Amino acid sequence: MKNKNLLKILVIIIFSFYNIGCKSVGSPEAEIIFQSQPSISPGGIVVVKLKIDVETLGSIEWTATGGTFENPSSINPYAYSMGNPYTAYWRAPQEKGIYTLICKFTDISERKYREGIITIDIEVVDLPGKAVSVNDMRRDRIGFSAVRLNDGSVLVAGGVSYKTIPNADKFTAFTSELVDFACAIWGSEIIKNWEDLSIVEKYMPSLKKFIPLSARLNLPGCVTNSILLEDGNVLITGDDIGSGNTHFELFDSVFESFIDLNIKTEKIITPYYHELTYLGNKRVLLSGTHNESSPGGLIYDGNFNTLTETGSLNYKRYGHTATLLNDGRVLIVGGKDVDGFGTRISELYYPEDNLFKIGPEIYNEYFDNRLTATTLQDGRVLIIGKQAHIFEPTQNSIRTIDGPNVPRYSHTSTLLPDGRVLIVGGLAFTEITDRDIILPTIEIFDPSTETFSYAASLWLPRFEHKAVLLDDGSVLIIGGANVPQTAEIYFP
Repeated sequence: MKNKNLLKILVIIIFSFYNIGCKSVGSPEAEIIFQSQPSISPGGIVVVKLKIDVETLGSIEWTATGGTFENPSSINPYAYSMGNPYTAYWRAPQEKGIYTLICKFTDISERKYREGIITIDIEVVDLPGKAVSVNDMRRDRIGFSAVRLNDGSVLVAGGVSYKTIPNADKFTAFTSELVDFACAIWGSEIIKNWEDLSIVEKYMPSLKKFIPLSARLNLPGCVTNSILLEDGNVLITGDDIGSGNTHFELFDSVFESFIDLNIKTEKIITPYYHELTYLGNKRVLLSGTHNESSPGGLIYDGNFNTLTETGSLNYKRYGHTATLLNDGRVLIVGGKDVDGFGTRISELYYPEDNLFKIGPEIYNEYFDNRLTATTLQDGRVLIIGKQAHIFEPTQNSIRTIDGPNVPRYSHTSTLLPDGRVLIVGGLAFTEITDRDIILPTIEIFDPSTETFSYAASLWLPRFEHKAVLLDDGSVLIIGGANVPQTAEIYFP
């Protein structure tokens, strides 16, 4: 009898200890490690990411006192990383006021159960600007080009459709660099969809929609560049899939036809990440190379349909910016070198000498990501990435300034008619976050004060998109690696 009672007591003790181990032991801690902006306009989107101190995340639930949460898969359907539950995209209601976002979560690690909660207050206020969604493009595109024509319409050409790439849904962050990889690996499969890839369309501002052209590209490329010439025609360059060369054709804006120029680069420049800079008089600078032994620069002369080599880039690079200065020189900034590392030393192209000369260095920047460089009305150049910088052409110097409010890359910067600069979208450049924060955030740079201010957000977060200034001063924002068929108009 004593043995039975002793066994019963032992079982009770063991059960009690087990129960104690499973009870909540304190609350797991959480902190906000990223918030795209402190306040938002009615209907706008704010991105919040948390860091939660849990060993094994059990449940996580986001609620709010108003507004709605966007499904992460609709923000980036092609990236599994967007399933990260610590990141929330909250769309504000139309009514102004202060709203509270609430995140409840549990830690279900072995022998421990804990519950936690964190709240975030966001104010909905009137901010300058407004985003309006427009009809989608006729097909999804990544790596495409977009240029405004003299009649005010926007020509959209080239790029790859996700539907044409095998295993596209397996990429965790589908960017144009991965498109290059896909084209190299599956080029023969992609080119089978030539009829789809060669479709060209125009955005018609009067109709507020995209219309397909009857003419098609002669040879669609995975990544396409285009630039408007002074006669109203458009030079289009793209990779000749599988050959490693760059294909050239001309869009005749009068007859809306495409003319194969029948010239090849013979691998002098990279077919994917070269930049086009218009020098005037139908002359275009092409710059960029993956190859240490190639010069990395060409001049296309539309008067004679010829290509001539420039002097060699001092630092071979691709994925850089090439910005025309008011004095006719071209500023080369950022990009990756042939080994894939960022390049912090800038260069200047001097057209009268046909040479690249070493320019100033930029500090505190990550150059292996996509920067933007925009010539301001007074001739200075605004450079935006992890930080903001100003290039002073009269001194050939670069200085760092405060901003932007949200460090970013793979965004766009557009000079507005009033001299300000509209900075749109991109990926958040925050060292403690992953690549899963796609920004809806818009900022406006005022060159008179060298300051950045928040504006009303995009309708959809996007990166690797295109932004084209329209005749009425609004900006057409097209595509994005995460939302490759969508478009919206932004009224600053």
